[in-house]
Amino acid sequence: GPPFRTLANLSLAWNGTIWLVTWEEQIHPLPTGAPPPMYPYVETLPSVAIRGARLSAALTPLDTLPMTVTLAPTGNIRSSRVASDGVDFLVAWTADGVRVRRVFASGLSDPETPLLAGTVQDLVWDGAAYNLAFATGQQPFIPGDLAVAQFRRSGQPLETLVISTTPDDDRTAALVRIGNGRVLAAYTRVAREPLYAGVERAFVAVPHPARGQTVRESR
Repeated sequence: GPPFRTLANLSLAWNGTIWLVTWEEQIHPLPTGAPPPMYPYVETLPSVAIRGARLSAALTPLDTLPMTVTLAPTGNIRSSRVASDGVDFLVAWTADGVRVRRVFASGLSDPETPLLAGTVQDLVWDGAAYNLAFATGQQPFIPGDLAVAQFRRSGQPLETLVISTTPDDDRTAALVRIGNGRVLAAYTRVAREPLYAGVERAFVAVPHPARGQTVRESR
């Protein structure tokens, strides 16, 4: 990466032929030319770009220079993810809401598209559609709900499903494909019900339409 910049939050997807790896490029809010702070100094750094590179099955780079997925001079990029539909790739990230950009196997890409309000949690392809898990709360430490937006590889919206809508802070959702066009979600929250003793717990749920009921299991 460029001098005095940190590469973070890597994500990786395979389309059956090649890999696409993406990462966030972070800057240190220090005077120009100053080196980054040394460990154990801890700081949340602003991400100003998402870069990517294609790799062969043998992990040989196919791009002489990293591709630029998006730029944000204000440093408001967060939680980027990449997934593949078995042919091309989709990158999703948070920047004043959820945004996506389709990257073709050739390395070319469509324009980036604002998708919805929220914060990206995870992104998977279920065999027929992309499933993007997101948190409705856009500010850190403010309780929000978790949902899944489904859309076709073309970007055409299908429906929005619910993961969890408790009064607590539902967060850190992760998705896994379970076959037949279905996904399973895992997430955490501070469970205040007497059964769970008011401590942080991990749960699993099948995303469902808003009028349905979530089935949870503590783990």
